[in-house]
Amino acid sequence: MSLSKTYLGLNELRQVCLRCLSNSSSTYPRFYNTTHNNKWSSIKLRKQTFSIKPFYVSKRTTTTGPQSVLPITEIITKDRIILLGLGVVVVGCLVGYERISAQNREHKLMVKKLHSTVLNAQNAVKEEKYEEAVQQYREARKLVDLVTMSSSSVQHKVILNIVDQLGHLLYELGNWEEAEIFLKETESVMLDCGVQKDDDVYIEVMLRLAKIDSVSNRKEEALDRFKFCISNLEKKISVQDIYSEEHSERLTLYGMLLTEYGTFTRALGMLDESEKAFSKALNICRSVLGPNHEQTSVLANDLATVYDEKGRYNKAIRLAEKAIKIAGETAPENLATYKYNLGHILMHQGDLGRARKSLREALQLAEENEDTETKELVESSIMKLDVPSS
Repeated sequence: MSLSKTYLGLNELRQVCLRCLSNSSSTYPRFYNTTHNNKWSSIKLRKQTFSIKPFYVSKRTTTTGPQSVLPITEIITKDRIILLGLGVVVVGCLVGYERISAQNREHKLMVKKLHSTVLNAQNAVKEEKYEEAVQQYREARKLVDLVTMSSSSVQHKVILNIVDQLGHLLYELGNWEEAEIFLKETESVMLDCGVQKDDDVYIEVMLRLAKIDSVSNRKEEALDRFKFCISNLEKKISVQDIYSEEHSERLTLYGMLLTEYGTFTRALGMLDESEKAFSKALNICRSVLGPNHEQTSVLANDLATVYDEKGRYNKAIRLAEKAIKIAGETAPENLATYKYNLGHILMHQGDLGRARKSLREALQLAEENEDTETKELVESSIMKLDVPSS
């Protein structure tokens, strides 16, 4: 039988297979030696003991006829290898496509859920359901970490919108501890988004954090933040801006900042700083909101309190009476407090008759408005007036 010689495989593999074939009585290779308890047969792997011979596979043409030997290259052809490879590639592509499609579907659902959650939060704010809005924004903050945006800048902007709203809502609700967490995250994301530290939006966040520092009795931190905000805003505000509608938003922010700073410094006994802050805030409020606006009456009353503590009673009385006049037209719910303050100033000045009259009017208003806190304060002051001095 003549055989065409065809070489296939690595030399070592060929040699081991030839060795096995030479020890076998069959035309098919056997890798076990039955005479050695089914253990691997002892094969010497010395290269010089083998001669390089072609590797063939026998093929029976009939069950009883002679055997023909078919080269293995006719069994594993190049075309078959290519077809097999293509099949593997196609199957891999289909599996990969299905996996990507599933991921895309999941991503779309997450984006849709995020959008719906933010929309629900916005609607809750419009309906003044602030606690519900907070819960929705909390859920949105968790979802945004699970959604991959088109770019990191887009993701930062989405996060910024959510945490800024959360910080603002929690601040307004007086939840200082949690508000601080989200406001500090807002500050960090703002800087990542390229917001400058002298931008109004950044200063507004710093103002809220300063307020939280003040109520948390972190005096030094509060003072540092207040001064940072005032310094950066005053660099951008001129005298002409006070009378310009173009910068009304910035001026409103400045007025809020001065009001909080004035309140904080008055509590610390820094009366000169407090007077300066309230005076500037009052002038800005008159310009931006008008001389008869509710906020104008609030600031007039605050400044009157500072003058009272400094012993400047005449100025204090004029401002307190101005606050009462404005509140009578715009915010009658504040009248009880303002009349109580006026009564106290008159007491300090020594005008006890007018003081008693103002306090009794304050008591009546507090009872009508069911303002228990103001009522208790007024009653305490009236008792002091009724006690004869020794």
